[in-house]
Amino acid sequence: MARFIRKYPLLAAIVFILLWIGVVKFCKAPPVEQEKLLLERPWFDRRPSGPNEKFHLWVWTAKRAGVYQHRTLFTGEFETFFFLHDKERIRFLFPASKKRMETAYTIEEACDAPKPFDLCLTMESPPYGPKGYFSIRRQEEMERFLETLRTEALPSTIEPKLEGEGIALPTPFPFGLLPLP
Repeated sequence: MARFIRKYPLLAAIVFILLWIGVVKFCKAPPVEQEKLLLERPWFDRRPSGPNEKFHLWVWTAKRAGVYQHRTLFTGEFETFFFLHDKERIRFLFPASKKRMETAYTIEEACDAPKPFDLCLTMESPPYGPKGYFSIRRQEEMERFLETLRTEALPSTIEPKLEGEGIALPTPFPFGLLPLP
């Protein structure tokens, strides 16, 4: 091998560069990155198309606690959990049901996620819901997406407006100002 490199240095350099490009292009996110991508973002099984469509949602926090929800935009069921994770596996403890389990997971970028999502989470054996979930990498884009969901679901005629110590509802609303607790 060393003789080949001395005899054909340019060819060896080209082969090395092509191999490097192939490795960079086809490798997944480094494990530490994958561990970070799991945290502090909502993971949806789909983009809800309306206020009454049910969907599954997972959120993992950096404090090793999270919440699973099966819900619509305005109502639903949830279960909190504690977890530990590394680059390949998540271990869950659901305190209410005393359920413990472990699953392998992967996170991919540039996957076949529906717009506006750009991250794909796959759990081998999820405790609840389907195996595949989607999220958005950039926080600002996630906030815009969540605001879009809210505004699409709430007709502008019933959008609450904050005023003083209560919530002022639009003038056609018969009760006027509702006091906050």
